[in-house]
Amino acid sequence: MSLNVLEEVKTIKERLDKGFDYKEEKKKFFQIVDFIKVNEIKNDDILDPVSEIRYKMASTWRPNQYSVRSGVSLWISLVILGCFFIAFTFIIPDIFSNLGIWKTVLNISSLIIGWLSINIGIHNLGHFIAGKLVGIHFNSWVIRSSVFQWALMIEYKSYLKASFRKRQILHISGPACTLGAPLIIYMVTLNPIMIGVGIYMIIGSIPVIVMKKWDYGRIFKERKLKQQNRRLKFQ
Repeated sequence: MSLNVLEEVKTIKERLDKGFDYKEEKKKFFQIVDFIKVNEIKNDDILDPVSEIRYKMASTWRPNQYSVRSGVSLWISLVILGCFFIAFTFIIPDIFSNLGIWKTVLNISSLIIGWLSINIGIHNLGHFIAGKLVGIHFNSWVIRSSVFQWALMIEYKSYLKASFRKRQILHISGPACTLGAPLIIYMVTLNPIMIGVGIYMIIGSIPVIVMKKWDYGRIFKERKLKQQNRRLKFQ
């Protein structure tokens, strides 16, 4: 069976090298990826060309890619900047004691800007840290302009060699950081506005979870493939 997979992978690679549209090969490619996951294939002879194909496809989808180091530096900077604005809320009452209601406005504005800055940076930073912990690497990061998001491009060989649980940890890490940020900020500031922000974030995530989109969809997909793997083992 592994030999058949290798031949199919080679065929897709040859077709792409000849200039075939990646969209024509995309469905078949990911069927092979699912097969590799379910059967826990770890053969480098198969995973190397699969990783190469995935990289070529990703480069077609997202031609403008940036180094992982630049992304991590950017996200850490955003988190630090956000922490600065959060810290600033503690000294606003002393510095601007004569501003009256504008003191409250400034306090809320600093809090929200701080949260937004942390929120923007923490999602991908969470994915990166989780990847480091479970042994999954990344090739680059990109800007997904259609949904105004940044995304890390996974190094597919390390991704496929990882267990189902490790891939789930990678995918849940981003949403966990995003949803957890308001709670952490509330615990630091005790400002009830962050409770409202947290509830808003959770409610906003429900449709994405129900429709199994983005990271949540990948988590459910890994769960489904793991169940198939278990059934295969008990046959």
